[in-house]
Amino acid sequence: ISQMAVGRSLDTLFNLQISRSALARIKTTSAKLYEGTYRSILNRIVLGKLVHVDETMVKLGNGTGYVWAFTNMMDVAYVFSETREASTPKKILGDFNGVLVTDFYAAYDSIECQQQKCLIHLMRDINEDVLKNAFNEEMEELAHAFAGILRPMIETIDRYGLKARFLRHHE
Repeated sequence: ISQMAVGRSLDTLFNLQISRSALARIKTTSAKLYEGTYRSILNRIVLGKLVHVDETMVKLGNGTGYVWAFTNMMDVAYVFSETREASTPKKILGDFNGVLVTDFYAAYDSIECQQQKCLIHLMRDINEDVLKNAFNEEMEELAHAFAGILRPMIETIDRYGLKARFLRHHE
């Protein structure tokens, strides 16, 4: 959210009137103070066996940029870049050698490691295709069949977590 929105929220929630310049100084000071913490979180993510990555466009006062989310299911780190080019995740992941879970954005394909596509993104994309092709019975059958495969897995995860012994019967 914008610094103006942060200022309004601080005023509304805590009756604190803080100028935009003071907010900017607080943000800069906090970023410096927590730089080491941020780097250690990012390092834990990259040194792990599993990383989920996704990016989203953000509107800025003078244009747009992208925020990339990197997570290992315990930690999350956000990285800003001006573009959506593959150079950002490549630079962040460096020598990562675990499994990378992503959506279907082609830029991720250039990262050299084992990869898995996110099943939730796939299901969302299939659902969007069903809506766009409302009279395509074959597409609808595919969506129902895939949901029928995914649903029991998600129920198992909801009930037992990601424990391999419970997930094996879905192989």
